Amino acid sequence: MAERKSKTRPDLLEAAFTHLAEVGWAGWSPKALAAMTGYDLGEVYDAFPTPAALAQKLGERIDKTMLAIDLDELDGLSHRERLFELFMRRFDAMAPFKPGLQRLTREARTEPEILLASLCNLDRMAGWLIELAELPYSGLEARLARASLVVAYARIFRTWLDDDTPDLATTMAELDKRLDQLERAANLGDRLFAGFARRPKAA
Repeated sequence: MAERKSKTRPDLLEAAFTHLAEVGWAGWSPKALAAMTGYDLGEVYDAFPTPAALAQKLGERIDKTMLAIDLDELDGLSHRERLFELFMRRFDAMAPFKPGLQRLTREARTEPEILLASLCNLDRMAGWLIELAELPYSGLEARLARASLVVAYARIFRTWLDDDTPDLATTMAELDKRLDQLERAANLGDRLFAGFARRPKAA
């Protein structure tokens, strides 16, 4: 009986964001989540010991989905093509959470714990994007690249939140635009770093 019950319970993270879409950050209730899903409070606590863990756990879920790609699919792709594929995998994976994310984003401006958890997620994501896209950066260049990816992703994410096209055409157009900007910035950065490297040392 207990085994059949566990198989019919919903995905707890998806249910949490459905609950969040309905009641907002201020109305978030672990007790209500437990009642609506059939999980006990201990299980809810394990998943979300604090409300900010909602954002953290979602970021981890999306990262894992992105990293589950067959690496053979990336062979032969340019840096830009790899980033495009990885970004779109993230947005596809976030589809079940979109209503909750729409509300969470509206309310995040006054909730520092959401902002902090989200920034940690984005910085971690940027590091993995550099790894999977095989961007040739290290040290300061890698840090600048991570910051640039976070800014680009945030702008694409805003577009995705309002994109109701069935094939995410609006999101893909914004993604192309931001990748163009990243390419131009990378080319400029390469020239600047090369210029510094060529400067003679002062006597």
